[in-house]
Amino acid sequence: MKLRIIPLALLSIVIPALAQQQPKDAAASTPDAKQAITKVEIKGTAKDYDPRRDDTASKTVINHEEIIKYGDTNVYEVLKRAPGVTVIGNTIRMRGLGGNYTQILVNGERPPPGFSLETLPPEQIDRIEVVRAATAEHSMQAIAGTINIILKKVVSKPQRDFRINTSRSDQQKNLVLFGTIADKVDNLSYYLNPVAGRNLREAPSFGTDQFTLPNGQVSQLRDSARISTNRNTFGGLQPRLNWKMPNEDQLNFSGFIQVFNGESGFENHITNRIGSFGNPDYLDMSNHTDSDGRFLGGEVNWIGKIAGGKLDAKVTAHNGRFSADSRSLSSTLGGRTVLRRDAGYDQPLPHLQQHRQIQPHAVRRARAGGGLGGQPAAHRG
Repeated sequence: MKLRIIPLALLSIVIPALAQQQPKDAAASTPDAKQAITKVEIKGTAKDYDPRRDDTASKTVINHEEIIKYGDTNVYEVLKRAPGVTVIGNTIRMRGLGGNYTQILVNGERPPPGFSLETLPPEQIDRIEVVRAATAEHSMQAIAGTINIILKKVVSKPQRDFRINTSRSDQQKNLVLFGTIADKVDNLSYYLNPVAGRNLREAPSFGTDQFTLPNGQVSQLRDSARISTNRNTFGGLQPRLNWKMPNEDQLNFSGFIQVFNGESGFENHITNRIGSFGNPDYLDMSNHTDSDGRFLGGEVNWIGKIAGGKLDAKVTAHNGRFSADSRSLSSTLGGRTVLRRDAGYDQPLPHLQQHRQIQPHAVRRARAGGGLGGQPAAHRG
């Protein structure tokens, strides 16, 4: 019996002790009790925002400091260092798709036909946004992605500069002249960018075509030598104005004028080593194309406050013309058969997809001793 009494005695001692502590704890949890309130203050500035680090993985932002860091002279050179972007010549590709699947925007809008990104000096670009995914807000052309080039609107400091960019190699010579005039007078800021350049390219290439029978015998073999030439001269002028009104409204104007003239062509000579290729077998081919174009456009943008809201109105206009004349000649061995094709284009901007082609005609020249295939050769004009 004593062993059973001891636990009961201990339990009787613990219960009164807990009962005495409960009123104190209840008093401490009443609303009237004074508690210390911890003050938490969070501050942030726009300078702490890093678009490349803080945005989603599908979007990359190249800021102005990165754009001018390496002394690039055009947008194509800047985009060569952008992740997920491939630049081949003046064609921009993303995600391994063709250039037609990548949308190029300037200030969030499609540039007018004829607009050349080569005339955009990097100093006037505020940032470049590279979106590596298709989104609902963009057209079907943005299947591979979108590149949005945002230009500066306000002049931070006066600028007067003149730059020369030249390159030379065995096959290519380039010369580009850039200039920038920028200033701010009261609430009016302006940019003026002239550009002029000339490109020369002459590239030879060689090739061999060989056809082998199943038994390993070479049935046809020929060598080809080709030289391609390209010469073009271009010039442009881009003015931009920004006027801040007293009531915080803004009036913006941007425009461009571009002209160019170009010559391109090739000469190709084929030497048959074994067998023959087709009938007639054209061994000498050449092409020469002359082209020129004139493009101009402008945009007026007014941003104002109306009835407690914000109105952003834009008016754009553009015009231009493109013309080209091309002549191709193909001839067989010794010039016995000559095929000539002429094509011409001369259309304004809305009708560039239309063209006219002069009906090609063949010239067969007879030579002493017979014609083609042992038959008397005929002359047809």
